[in-house]
Amino acid sequence: MSARDDAYERVSGEVPDRTLTFSSVMLLLTLLVAAVALTVAYFVTSRYLHTDVEVERYWRLMFDMNAEGTVASWFSSALWMLSAGLAAVAAAGDRQAGRAVWHWLGLAAVFVLLSLDEAASLHENIGALLDLVVHMEGVLAWSWVLFGGGLFIAVAAVFGRFILTLPPAITATFAVAALVFLAGALGVEMYGASVVEGQAQFPSWLNWTRVIALEELLEMLGVIINVAALLQVLRGQSPIRLGFR
Repeated sequence: MSARDDAYERVSGEVPDRTLTFSSVMLLLTLLVAAVALTVAYFVTSRYLHTDVEVERYWRLMFDMNAEGTVASWFSSALWMLSAGLAAVAAAGDRQAGRAVWHWLGLAAVFVLLSLDEAASLHENIGALLDLVVHMEGVLAWSWVLFGGGLFIAVAAVFGRFILTLPPAITATFAVAALVFLAGALGVEMYGASVVEGQAQFPSWLNWTRVIALEELLEMLGVIINVAALLQVLRGQSPIRLGFR
């Protein structure tokens, strides 16, 4: 407590309100606009892929949604880290209410792992290792989807019952977040694999640029919906007092 707050409390007999508040709606809208803007930037710059103009080529690389070290990959990683931070705050709220916190802390750890994956493409490296021992075809030709599917099943098995104990609206929001994210991360990837394997073809209006944009946008939207679910959790908790010492 600052000297000013201490003096205010002595004079008024009231404890000053030191709760930090922000608009969750504005946060979600900002994240949504950023996701759409990055997708548009990818479309705009992708037409420079085969040019020899250096400046244009670097702009293309900066907004490439299918590469590491880009603005899009940073944003996706930051979304998962935001989810981890919100889950940690939810754990603090449950702790102050005398409830168990391991579920929220476990989810926070999963979100940190997914943030690391977005930044370092762990799933692609794991997929390359799986390709050395398993040889799949068709929609499973990119072996990393086995790892991704297995990770989702494990997370659902460990935390599914806990998610179901939350208010129905929050449970539904988490479910929608998972479905949207998996539609991009696994669904679109498996469709792309089937095209590469010659088992499917893109319709005339679809190409790899649009497929990549759809995949990444669905993934970002899934994480933003996940953030919305976590904000619903925090709105349902009593104001949390955080301190540092």
